Amino acid sequence: MSHLSTSLLVAIASAVFYVIFRAYNARKFMYRLRKMRLPMPPLNPIAGHMLIIKDTMAKLPPDVVIHHTVAKMAFETMKTEAFYLDFWPISNPVLVVTTPDMASQIAQPSYLEKPPVLVDALANVTGGPNLLAMSEAAWKRWRPIFNPGFSSSSILQQTSRIVNECRMFCRRMSNHARDGQIFCLEKDTMKLTLDIISVVTLDTHFPNSSITDRFRELIQWTSINTEFNPLKRWNPLRPLKIWYNGRKINNYITAELEKCFRERRKSRSLKHKAENVKSIVNLALDAYMEESKLLNIPDDTESLDDTFKRYACAQIRLFLFAGHDTTAGTMTYVYHLLTKNPDCLARLRAEHDRVFGSGTDADDVGDLLSNSPALLNQLPYTTACIKETLRLYPPAGSMRVGAPNMILVGKDGTRYPTGGCNVWNVHHAIHLNPDTWPSPNQFIPDRWLAADGDPMHPVKGAWRPFEFGPRNCIGQTLALAELKTVLAMSIRQFDIQPAYDEWDRLYPTRGERINTVLGERAYQVESGAGGGHAANGYPCRIRVARGYSKEGER
Repeated sequence: MSHLSTSLLVAIASAVFYVIFRAYNARKFMYRLRKMRLPMPPLNPIAGHMLIIKDTMAKLPPDVVIHHTVAKMAFETMKTEAFYLDFWPISNPVLVVTTPDMASQIAQPSYLEKPPVLVDALANVTGGPNLLAMSEAAWKRWRPIFNPGFSSSSILQQTSRIVNECRMFCRRMSNHARDGQIFCLEKDTMKLTLDIISVVTLDTHFPNSSITDRFRELIQWTSINTEFNPLKRWNPLRPLKIWYNGRKINNYITAELEKCFRERRKSRSLKHKAENVKSIVNLALDAYMEESKLLNIPDDTESLDDTFKRYACAQIRLFLFAGHDTTAGTMTYVYHLLTKNPDCLARLRAEHDRVFGSGTDADDVGDLLSNSPALLNQLPYTTACIKETLRLYPPAGSMRVGAPNMILVGKDGTRYPTGGCNVWNVHHAIHLNPDTWPSPNQFIPDRWLAADGDPMHPVKGAWRPFEFGPRNCIGQTLALAELKTVLAMSIRQFDIQPAYDEWDRLYPTRGERINTVLGERAYQVESGAGGGHAANGYPCRIRVARGYSKEGER
């Protein structure tokens, strides 16, 4: 036997031994938990829980988000506050959490890290350490730099910029109404939210479609869904695509950072009056320049510190990624749920009539909001509709790496060790849990207006689309402002009707397949950045609302 053949056999034997060794340890860990009588589905000694997960997935559409699969197991099979799942070889064992109390226990400690599979996916899309996945020490260093840009007062000051982008969105909706053709709403909501986050973050629009295309392609190659798909993850083109797209985006963002830095330095040296509205990057540069003074860095420094530039570039990519993808999906679902619930739609329109005046159109409302951004705070029912949408259709979930000293305790006293596990707050299971929410599958905005003590009043910590704890989502204030603004400018002017029946006739699928979740055709699919998006991009038709005119009332 040749030396090459011997080496090949040794390599194959080593690989087989390694796989068997890892599989044995994974199963051993799960059997130890089962011996402790901790809840989990029946465990197969070879496949672990992959077969029961596969069986559950077979009862749902093939492209549905994995969160619905786990939530279905939670409600139909386990019916416990938490349970363990063996995902090997895809990931470490997972402790699934389905109640707000246990979710809060894992979210409060800021030292618990994100799992490597999520860290890797986020590093690919952001190009470096980012606020979602960086270590606690780094997070404490960088979060305060960007906090000012996402404060409530700063976001209110951005209202006129948000309004300008919503004007363009409403014009596109008017064009769709005139055309009368079926179209996919999420394409338009995605463009709107990307335009908003770019102008709010960088104080500029992407100069052409090339950068936008690079960004969307990067997301497709770096999504969480791709990380869990071996065929996509190990595609030889993937690292080249990530490098090429990331390089183009970095070059653009770095140039904008340097331009902003030069302008900030010039305005300071000339003692110009500070502008009323500052982008998130400009506010971060202000914090950086103040810090530079403390470090005795000369004011006439010509360029940004390389470390700041690298970290800031990664955060800006994160804001662009997280700030448009999830908000676009939520925007689509708000329109959908209001269409399905005409009584709620009527109440929402009445609130807008009361606040903005009857018969006002998108431009009128935009002018009012630009002059008086605080009007956004006078829309309690609008806010309730948005929060109820995020309850029914949370964009994602939250996962942390457990620790030997972190033990979760259920209401019944059961102690759930987390060492060696990833702990997964499954928002779909928490938000739809019948033990927490009355009529959990129904769209009831009034639950957010119920007084404390009312059975409908939400349980503290049960609503988690932006998560809780010190490392909650930095952009939640911006997301809510965007959603309220676009609804205020569009919801009285247009009626949107889903067109899934027509879509399914135009694009039939082969063979029999399930195409609803909880009776809903517009179920959430794994798409874009791995968050939940409406199936098929939400095909629909739009028309000018019946009885709507600028001069008259409905």
